[in-house]
Order: sequence, then C-alpha cells, then structure tokens
Amino acid sequence: MIDPWLKNPTNPSAKNGKDPLAAITKVDYILITHGHFDHVGDSVEIAKKTGARLITNYELARNMAKLLGYPNEQMGFDTLMNIGGEIIIADGEVTVDMVPAIHSSGMGNPLADEKEPEVAYGGNPAGFVIKIKNGPTIYHSGDTAYFNDMALIGEQKIDVALINIGGHFRHGAGDGGTRRQGSARQGRGSAALRHVSGADAGRQGLRGKTPQAGHPRPGHAARHQN
Repeated sequence: MIDPWLKNPTNPSAKNGKDPLAAITKVDYILITHGHFDHVGDSVEIAKKTGARLITNYELARNMAKLLGYPNEQMGFDTLMNIGGEIIIADGEVTVDMVPAIHSSGMGNPLADEKEPEVAYGGNPAGFVIKIKNGPTIYHSGDTAYFNDMALIGEQKIDVALINIGGHFRHGAGDGGTRRQGSARQGRGSAALRHVSGADAGRQGLRGKTPQAGHPRPGHAARHQN
C-alpha cells in the first residue's frame, strides 16, 4: 500500500459508520512518500493489524515509531532508504526506487505540549518507482511540484504514473506541470491524476484544515490513456 488514508471522510467505504480497514487482512509493505497526515494516514493501524513492513526515509520512519507507534520490528535496513536508493523486496519480485519530490514532509506530533513544536521532522519528501518482475513499472509521484527531472524518471519506461494535482500545496495546471508531466511517461502507459480531497477533510474537522481545492475524491481521479 502507498500512503494509505482509507479513513478519509470522502471515501465512500468510510461513510455511515463503516470501517474501511475491516476487510484488510494482508499487507506486506506500506510505502510512505512524506510525513503529512493525509499520507501517513492509517498506516500505523494497518501495520499493527497485518505486520506490514515500512518503506520510507529513515527520519520519518524513526519519528513514526516514536511518536505514532509504528512497530519498530516492522522496519529496518532492508526497508528504509533515501532519495536515489533502491531496495529489492518480496523475495526479489519487486524493486523500489526512491525518487525526488519537491514538497515538504513535516509530521504532526501528537505528543507535543504547548511549548513544543507541533510538527516533527519527516525527512525529505519523495516519490517511488516500483518495478514488478514480469509486470508493470509504476511511478508514484507523492506530492510534488513539477520539475524537469521527471523526464529522467520517465526514462525508466514507466507503464503507469500516479501523479498528484492541486495548485495550493502541490503543482497545478498554472505551472504547466499537468501538460508537461507527459514527459515523465515517454509516450507510453497511462497516467492518473490523484490526491485526496483535503478541502472536504478540513470541513469535516480533521487535522490539516487549510483548504486544498481541486483534488479528486477517491474513485474520481481524472485519467488519461495513450
């Protein structure tokens, strides 16, 4: 799973008292791109339920363990890395590359008192390129502004690209990113524009109350196919 926030109130499976985690019984790995609440999401609860190992940067992982309770034994040298790093998981069936993103990565500190910072260090924001043996190569951008080196990521022959949208905390159409990010795909595969609806979440009383307009709701991502 990548950035699993299933309890996002705009998720139909989380409405009317339904528990979107109830049906989840097996998760091997959880990949976290950065420390914001709508990306750390339900990862700790899922990890405790399934034993999933954490793949993210070292600093974020250690603070997730200390402040949020992610199990220490479900992370380690085999899963933690930094931008430019590569790990092989799932008995050699999957390779994960951590690639750059232009964003921020502060993680909310639930243990902060009135004199302590409310935001803990979350390392550097990132994206992932996931290469499945005899299967597709997937690029997940995380939250990011557009940057020209996306073209270099595209040289890895991306089959599917999951790219964020929303012009307040990430890139929007105004910076030309939506038009130019096709270069990250090198003319092949498909791209889905994605992000949770932060504006709806804020209206329903979650943390992160800054309005974030223009994000598709889960199940309603704009999709472009070659």
